[in-house]
This record gives sequence, C-alpha cells and structure tokens, in this order.
Amino acid sequence: MVKRILIVGKGSIGKRHFEHLKNLLPESDIRFLRHSQVSENCNDSDKDFYSIDEALDFAPELAVISNPASKHIETAMIFARTGSHVFVEKPISNQIDKVQQLIDLCETNSLVLAVGYNLRFLISLIEFRNAIQAETIGKLLSVRVDTGSYLPDWRFGTNFRESVSANEHLGGGALLELSHEIDYVQWIFGNIDWVRATLINSHALKLDVEDTVHLVFGFKENSGGLLVTGQMNLDFVRRDSKRTCLAIGTLGSLEWNGISGEVRHFDARQQSWNLISATGSLLSQSYDSQWKDILSCIETGCKASVTGEDGLSVMRIVNAARNSSNSGLQEQID
Repeated sequence: MVKRILIVGKGSIGKRHFEHLKNLLPESDIRFLRHSQVSENCNDSDKDFYSIDEALDFAPELAVISNPASKHIETAMIFARTGSHVFVEKPISNQIDKVQQLIDLCETNSLVLAVGYNLRFLISLIEFRNAIQAETIGKLLSVRVDTGSYLPDWRFGTNFRESVSANEHLGGGALLELSHEIDYVQWIFGNIDWVRATLINSHALKLDVEDTVHLVFGFKENSGGLLVTGQMNLDFVRRDSKRTCLAIGTLGSLEWNGISGEVRHFDARQQSWNLISATGSLLSQSYDSQWKDILSCIETGCKASVTGEDGLSVMRIVNAARNSSNSGLQEQID
C-alpha cells in the first residue's frame, strides 16, 4: 500500500483527488504542497507544506501533480528524481518541451507515470469504444466531436478570469483544457496523422487564451482501404453544455453523449436510432477507477492505462494544431 502521498496544488482538482485517494487509502498520510498559505476552514490545513524542501522531507511514495500545467514537468521531475511515482493531471504540460525527459526519467527509475485523462474510465465511453471495435457500424468513415460549456459556470464562487483555464501563462485555453477529447479520440479510433486547426479568441469572455477551437484531422490507419477523417469543435462559450462523439460508418452511426452517459446506434437497415446503453454520467466513478488502475500498477509494476507517452501524443497534436492555426496550413504529426 502507498503510505505517503503528496498532492501538489490545492485547487478544485487537487481537492477532488484528495477525496478519492482518502476513500481508497484511509490509512495513508496524504498532504498538500501549496504555493502560499491561505486561511481556510479545514482540519487538515495545518498539515500542508509550503516549500519543496518540506515536501521532499515528507518523502512521498506518490506525487500527484495538479498545479498549473506550465509547472507540471519541472515539479514532476523533482519528485521522480527522488523515486516517487508520478501522476500528472491533464494536460501533461502546456508545452511539448521536456515531456520526453520526464518519461525517460520515470522509465529509468522504474516509476509509474500516469496522466489524468479520466474520461477513458467512464463506463459509457468504454461501451462506445467496444461497439466501435466490434464494427457495430461497419467500417469507420468519419468522426465528429463537439464539446463545449460556459467557462464562468465551471467553478462556482470563483473568478473564472483568474483560473488556470483562462490564463495563457498557466497553460489555459480551450485546446489544452479540453484535450480529453484528443486523448479519447486516439484511444478509440487510432493515431491522428495530420491536422488543420483554427484557434479563436472571440473576446466574449475577455480572456488572453483561445475560447474556441476547430480541428479537422486524418488518421494514420485506414479502415478497410477507406480514408478516415474527423472534425472536432471545442469551446468555453456555449451556454448549452455539450459533450458528444459521433462515429459514422458504412452500416450506420454511433453516438456517445458524455453528459447523459448514453450511447445510441443508428442502424442503416432499420433506419432508426436505438439506445444501446444508458449508464448515466458517473464522472466520480471514473476518478475512482482511474486511481484503482494507478495504485494497482504501483503494486504490480505495470504501466498505467494512460501513460506519459499518451500525454506526449496529445501534446504533439496540440503543438501541430497551434502551428496550423498560425500558418493556415495542414500540419503533419511528428
């Protein structure tokens, strides 16, 4: 059992990880490393650390990196050098530089490195993936992802313009904050080969980051000789929250709704939509399943389901999308 856990960052996601880990490991000592001392009504606040040296003296066996994305790599490497397993909240970084160094360091030290793309653990998305792999809709032709919600509603009672999501220097912006979609698209459909992108700051929310992203992309692997392409729309501005993935195939279509937790199938032979799964959103369950996977890998020495390489793969697409938006050209994924 992991006895000492350090969570770097005490924002909403850090607190969420604390609650899940405390439920799974009630006997473990779980501490926070924070950038400044803030008065709060919390019985555990006197156990918080405010310097790296204090945290290193604690000698965590697992470091949960949930500070701003711009700090992820440098913070993770500090603890990986001391032999701590590392979980990095998504995205693995805001820049592609040095991500491979962290992967290599963890591999050299035989450490588990996991990245926080918890949507992979949603039962509804797993069932959607299983149906795709079973060729329920025949050979794949096209993928269409549509995800957006209103950023000011994300964290009740906070100033959204001060959040990580809203600030470029902290690693914000719709492309990185909603990179779950890039990760699960590759997990389900295979590696993306090229991308054309438009990143837009509409100024509707007065942010210094893009609030809207449009991607067109193609996959490396074809489907029975058919060229497979996709579209992805991500945003911070829509008031009707949406998270869907539509897969179009030769025998019909399959749609995942991440908010309702439903999977629907259009059968071309019957010319009708049918509900094939309705599990509910179960977002909290996805975090529990994610942590059970990581803790099991620490015990057995296996790789996490979402690896550092997966995080790097997302960053390659993010990097190409940024370049494409700047140049107006199609970018090949390195």
